[in-house]
Formats: sequence, C-alpha cells, structure tokens
Amino acid sequence: MATFDPTSLINMMRSVSVDISSNIITDIEFYLQNTKSNHNHVSFLVDDKRRNILSYSFNFFYKTKKFPFSIHAEINSITKYYKNTNLSKLKPKTILVVLKITKTGVIGMSKPCFHCRIFLNNNFDNLNLNKIYYSNKDILEQLYINELMDKESQHLSAGFKHCSRKSN
Repeated sequence: MATFDPTSLINMMRSVSVDISSNIITDIEFYLQNTKSNHNHVSFLVDDKRRNILSYSFNFFYKTKKFPFSIHAEINSITKYYKNTNLSKLKPKTILVVLKITKTGVIGMSKPCFHCRIFLNNNFDNLNLNKIYYSNKDILEQLYINELMDKESQHLSAGFKHCSRKSN
C-alpha cells in the first residue's frame, strides 16, 4: 500500500489561507493508518480573521451494529471546540473546512450530510460561523449558509443509507 502524501491536503488548506502544522499532518497520517473505514474525513474549525486552526477532528466510529455508527468529523471538531473554549468570551468568526481523504492522500467529495447540516444550522450562532467549505476532488467548494437546509442539495451519509437498507 502506498504511504500518505499530504501535498493535496496542504494545498487545499492553503487555498483558504490556512497552514497546517507538522503535528496535525502527523495526527492525520496516524488516523489514516489506523482506521479501517473507507470514509475518512477530517474537519477544521478555523478563525476567519487570523486563519489559525481552532479545532480539528476526524470521523469517530463506534463498535456497534446499531445507528448511529459514527460521529462525523464536522460534529466532532465542533464538539471538541466547545469543550476547549469559553463561549462567554467574544467569539471569533469561524470557517469550517471538511475534507474526505484516502489513506494515500487523495481528496474526495465531503459535502456535509443532512444530519450534519441540521447540527450546523442549530449551532450557527454559537460558532459565529462565517463560511463552510468542503472538498470535491481537487477543489474546495463553498456551502452557503442559506443552503444549509435546502432539500435539493442535501444527501444522506453512507452509514445512514446502510442503516436504512437494513431496516427495510
């Protein structure tokens, strides 16, 4: 198996003026080497003004055959941010970046699913969320805030589709 090449990830984040530290690259590489899933996502919550990473996280998979199977990366990084931040202080405007990445570093489609969009919509003000970006092969696309609850552009996650098939 080929090893992780972070070049695409680094370039993708630089396209929104965010540099990733070598420690974060090492964490991502460790995560990719130790996950069995083909649905590998990493999410970054970024200070919009300073362009520094406030929080980042990955999909977390439960060892269960019942829904929910996982916590998606965007929810995981936001929860991590809440745990490490005093929300009563002045909150910076934030950007959310969600990437799907293979074990070799190839970037894929990571548009937030229906359930994550509900979570983002419900936490929009607490996060002072300014922009949402997601990977789509070699580019970052923007999900506009007014599109969060737009039914035409929503999709279900692979885990939810799997769960729905089993219950039918």
